[in-house]
Amino acid sequence: MTSHREDSVSLKGASDPAAASALHRLPFAVNEHNQLVGIREVERGLRCNCHCPGCGAKLVAKQGDRNAWHFAHYEADACLAGYESALHLAIKSIVETDRALLVPSCGVIKLPYSDRIVQRDHNNAVNLHGWAYVPESAETVASSCYDSMVAYGFADIPGKLVQFDSVTVEQNEGDIRPDLIGVVGGRRLYIEVAVTHFVDSDKLSKIRRKGAPTVEIVIAPDKDLDLGRLRRLVLENSGCTRWLYNPKAEQQAEACYKARLPIIEEERLRKAEEQARFDEEFEQRRKAVERKKRNYERYFKPTHELIFAGLQTSQRTKIYLRMCPSYISLHVFPYEHELATLVTALAHDVGGDFNKSSKRWEFVTGGDMLLALARSLLASRRTTLRQAKAANPSELQGLIDQLSSLHL
Repeated sequence: MTSHREDSVSLKGASDPAAASALHRLPFAVNEHNQLVGIREVERGLRCNCHCPGCGAKLVAKQGDRNAWHFAHYEADACLAGYESALHLAIKSIVETDRALLVPSCGVIKLPYSDRIVQRDHNNAVNLHGWAYVPESAETVASSCYDSMVAYGFADIPGKLVQFDSVTVEQNEGDIRPDLIGVVGGRRLYIEVAVTHFVDSDKLSKIRRKGAPTVEIVIAPDKDLDLGRLRRLVLENSGCTRWLYNPKAEQQAEACYKARLPIIEEERLRKAEEQARFDEEFEQRRKAVERKKRNYERYFKPTHELIFAGLQTSQRTKIYLRMCPSYISLHVFPYEHELATLVTALAHDVGGDFNKSSKRWEFVTGGDMLLALARSLLASRRTTLRQAKAANPSELQGLIDQLSSLHL
C-alpha cells in the first residue's frame, strides 16, 4: 500500500499553475468506436479519429518531439470540461474494468460538538457535524490536536485493496448520483471522482443521510498522465483517495467517546476543583494585598517629605526626611560619610532609633518633630532644602514658610 514517488500528484488542486495548464492538454480522448483511448494508443494528427469527451469536438493527436504528447481541439477553442471529462471517464473505466480500488486507511475523530460545517484543511482533513476525517492516525492527531479538549473519541480502520463483486457507473440513488457504486458482499461503497470539483456540503449531507460509506478519488491535472500511470494511481496509491463518510468508523469513534466519558467527567471535575482552588487562593492574595495597602495608607504612607542636599558634598547624595502616621524617618542616599555623620549626630541629639533593616533613623511622629529635625539640618549650615512635598497641598506652603527663616 506504499505510494510511488512518480505518483506524487495526488490531492493537489487545479489551483497549481502547472495543473491549470494541463487542463488544456487532453491525455485521453474518445475514438470512433466510443472507447476511451490514450495519446499513445492512436495515430498521429487527425488520423486518430477522436473527439473531445467534454464538448464532442474533433481532436488532433499532438505527437511531436518538443512537448508532451496530448490531444488538442482541431479548429475549435479548447474546453475546460474536456480534461475533467476525460479523467472522469478514465478513472471510472479503470474501477469498472478492474472492479477494484485501493481504499485508504480511515481515521475518524469524534468531537464534542455537532455544528461543524464541511471544511478541508491543509492536511486534507474533512470536518463535518462534529466529526473529523484525517488521512493519518486518528489517535495520533486527536492526542496532539485535541488533547486539551479531553472530550473526544477516535477510530482507525486500516486501508486495503477492495475487490468488488460489481461496479455500476452513475446510477441514481434517490436524490444523489454517485460517480461509481462498488458492491462487495452485498455492501455498497459510493465512489466520487474529483479533478477540480469536489463533493460539497449539500451532497455530503445527503450521503450521510443515506448511510452509505463514501470515498473520493482526487487526481490533479497532469500533462504527463497516461492510462498506465493513472491505473497505478487508482489501484496502488492510497494517497489519491480519501474517506468522506465511514459509518463503521464513526460508530467505533462514538463508542470510544462514550467509553471515555467517565474520564472526561473526572477531568472536568478535576479542572473545576483546580479552578476553585485557584480562585480561592487568588481571592486570599487579593485580600492580603488590600490589607497591606490599607495598612500602608494608615500607618506608613508619607504625608510630608523634605529633601535636603549637602552644600559641599556630591549633588547626587540627598537627605530624606519623611513623616508618616506612625513615625518620622531620616536617612541619607546614596551613602556619603559627611552627611551620614551629620544625620547620626542629629538623631542622637533628638533621640532617634536606628532601623538596621531599613538603614534609617526613626523618630516619634508629629509636626513638631518634623520641624525640629528640619530646622536642625538647616541650622547646621551644611545642607539646603531642595524639595518639599505634602499630601495636603494647603499644608505645604505653611511648612515652607516656617522653614524659610533658616533656609539660607
